[in-house]
Amino acid sequence: TYVPSFSYGSQDLCRAPPIETNWAGSFVMTVVSYVLGLQAWPFAIPFTFFLSYYSFYNSIYYFCIALFPFFQRPLLRHTTEHDASFAWRFVGVATLGQALFEILHGMYWPIRAANDKAAGFFSLFMYLFPPFWLPLFCIGMGSYFLFAHYRPFARADRWKWGVVTDLCSLLYLTGVLLWIEDTDAVYPNAVDSPQDVRYWASFVSRLISPMTCLWIFGLAVGEGYSAKLLSHPIFSEIL
Repeated sequence: TYVPSFSYGSQDLCRAPPIETNWAGSFVMTVVSYVLGLQAWPFAIPFTFFLSYYSFYNSIYYFCIALFPFFQRPLLRHTTEHDASFAWRFVGVATLGQALFEILHGMYWPIRAANDKAAGFFSLFMYLFPPFWLPLFCIGMGSYFLFAHYRPFARADRWKWGVVTDLCSLLYLTGVLLWIEDTDAVYPNAVDSPQDVRYWASFVSRLISPMTCLWIFGLAVGEGYSAKLLSHPIFSEIL
């Protein structure tokens, strides 16, 4: 939860974990949590120092990778050279799951209106809880199998994917330019605190993530100005 009075010179920097165990116990639990990739799970947060604000994604990624074989096997078994219906259903169910998650994601605002502290815990839970990231992971998995089945890069009409990719790129670029031109204009009136800003960024980025998957799908085809630009060695090899 955002603390406006936080100072890097104050004792807040060395604050104990929520359950306030002794330093040695907290340090050991923190090391164990980070080594095992548990820092994003609710049961681990009360026992650990939140030392890294970005390694939480490692914890989420480990969870998705652990489940990867259980999704890959049926996709391999049922997606054949002549039938991709299972992969389509897989992506459809994952997209529906993501849509339902976004509805739950939006509950932050009524919760915040009722209780700001509860909204802080809710935002942390929505941002970190690994299963909430699984639909996006599954959309990406299913998209790969659709890509391998249809081989759009080998089709005569592959240029259409260049159009789709470039349109997505223009939409993203327009959003960035609007944000640079007038930062406040990209936020609704309900966003009026640093915590709200971070949550809104998370909400929007995951809301448009299916389009991002479509964009990456199109880039893999290799058509259009976006694909040509991003395939340059500066981007593909150096960066």
